[in-house]
Amino acid sequence: MQFKSRLWWRVLLLLTTMTGTMIIFPLIYQYQIRIEQFPSLQDAAQTETPSKRVLDARNWDNLYGNANSNQIVKYSLFQYPLSSTQSTNLEHHQSGKTLWDWLSLVGILAIAIVLFRFEYREKKRAQEQSQITKDIAYTNLRESALQNYIDYMSYLLVDKEYRTELLDDEKQTNLSYGSIRDIARVRTLTILRILENDQARIARVLYFLKDTELSKFILKGAHLTGLNLKDTYLKGANLALANLFNVNLSGANLSGANLESAKLRNADLRGAELFHVNLAYADLVSADLFGANLFGADLFVADLFSANLSGSKLTNANLSGAKLEGAKLRDANLKEANLLGANLFGCDMFGADLVGANLFGADFERTDLTLANLFGANLERARNLTFDQVKCATNWQQANYDKNFRDKLG
Repeated sequence: MQFKSRLWWRVLLLLTTMTGTMIIFPLIYQYQIRIEQFPSLQDAAQTETPSKRVLDARNWDNLYGNANSNQIVKYSLFQYPLSSTQSTNLEHHQSGKTLWDWLSLVGILAIAIVLFRFEYREKKRAQEQSQITKDIAYTNLRESALQNYIDYMSYLLVDKEYRTELLDDEKQTNLSYGSIRDIARVRTLTILRILENDQARIARVLYFLKDTELSKFILKGAHLTGLNLKDTYLKGANLALANLFNVNLSGANLSGANLESAKLRNADLRGAELFHVNLAYADLVSADLFGANLFGADLFVADLFSANLSGSKLTNANLSGAKLEGAKLRDANLKEANLLGANLFGCDMFGADLVGANLFGADFERTDLTLANLFGANLERARNLTFDQVKCATNWQQANYDKNFRDKLG
């Protein structure tokens, strides 16, 4: 139907063009005169001087009797340049159909433009319809893949032997690669990649894993590099040793999840819910945790080099031994946080809330403590801490220091 419609418009455009040609060519021919029809004028053109080239129209009528005055004027305009005054004197010899002829030409051009626009719209509409058809087919494909995954995993759970292999850790110790759990993990990672950027269906997969308690086993050590898991529900999931490089977990709920030794370099965790999450030994280099909730999180010896923790909530978090070189902690909430022996080299802690924080033995070389709240903070045995750094903070008088340092501080 679309092909016939486009063909019809092309035929109509061709007919219009042919009709316009048949109308325009006679109009042009009507005003065009051939020099060979006036041999005397050819001789005049060769003999007369430029000053005598302009002829009086009335003399031309006398010379050629019934000759068409329109032809004479046309010839004079093309062969003999007239002055503006002489051109005005000859206007009454021109045809009265000139305006109508021009209007006809403009009308033909307008029709051609309208037809072109119609064809363009038809083509655009066809492309849009084609894209809609492709989107529907792709949606059906993803839905079918998701249903097949759920059916297969359900079969494994129903079978008693397979279920035991899936859920029993003791059964995994003597199994080589290719066990039921490995197959289930591969299937899960495959479906997650097929459904990438399809947040609704990814959520269905993760809820299925949670409801069947498979999230505690299937995702451990999984390779999820670069996946978009924004706003997903992974509460209590076991992602220990998982490769989450450059993954998008912004707004995700990972409360109580196990991410011990997970690789989260360049991961997007903005606004993520990480309440009591286990991130011990995790690789969080250049990760973005802006505004994340890390209340009570375990970040023991975590690598947070150049990580963004600005505006994050780290109340009661364990950051002992953490590597925070070049990290951003502007306006972060670190109340009662444990930063025992933490490396804070070049760390930006502008406006950070360190009330009651344990900073015993922490390295403060080049750390910015401007407007940081040090009320009740423990700064004993702090390394590379200067008087200027301390006095840039607020409530520094109420912090705890080594006796010698406090005496010099004044």
